[in-house]
Amino acid sequence: MHFEEMFKMNPIIAVISQKGAENTDTFERTIRDADLFMSKGVDALIIEADKAHAAEAEKTLNWLLSERPNWRYGVHILGDLAQSCALAEKYKAMLVQADCVCGNNLPEFEDAYKACNQRGALLLGGIDSMEKADLKPAMQRCSAFVVDGTGLGSAPSDLQKIKDIIRGFPLIISGGISPETLKERLVIGDGAILNSEFRESGKEDGEISLKILDDFMAQMKNLHGALFLLRKMSSGFGTVD
Repeated sequence: MHFEEMFKMNPIIAVISQKGAENTDTFERTIRDADLFMSKGVDALIIEADKAHAAEAEKTLNWLLSERPNWRYGVHILGDLAQSCALAEKYKAMLVQADCVCGNNLPEFEDAYKACNQRGALLLGGIDSMEKADLKPAMQRCSAFVVDGTGLGSAPSDLQKIKDIIRGFPLIISGGISPETLKERLVIGDGAILNSEFRESGKEDGEISLKILDDFMAQMKNLHGALFLLRKMSSGFGTVD
């Protein structure tokens, strides 16, 4: 499946981090956050965990499959693409996030991409380079790139440089976005993966701020309207001969 088939417009994807019951991010809070995100119009969820808390992520994925099977959701086990893919297949997740697809472990990337394609899922691959020699071959290893909005992609000029190389290939910005900067980033990028940006403390274990979430979704609605008009015009509708 291509990115544009799953997401007709630039998506907002919310991350829910699993840190274990010893912290504030309990299972009950996880499902409450998931329901809140989706009720506000977020396009998809990614359940994220490090290897130590993969069991927490699996519990959430099982709940999503059992109780919310029509939602778009994905998984990201940090540093373990094979486990991410295994959990995605077991729990019918439509998204798998890989840390970075610019590295040298080609068989792992290629196997993951093939497995995702066979299931009609998307592999979202992180990137750590703006060089054409790195980006061009990496486009064959995933369905979309994910760039760190607080690092490599923190400046619009960086995003534009990457986009000029990959052109129509999807570019997702992960983090470093506010409701005020969403438009300027997604005029270049094709979607956003956000976590701490939605939360009161600005940290991934903070409570979701309804005001911030509502502001993001309002900005996204306005942006979708503008993008719809641009695409309509580019298709030849409403143009003047």
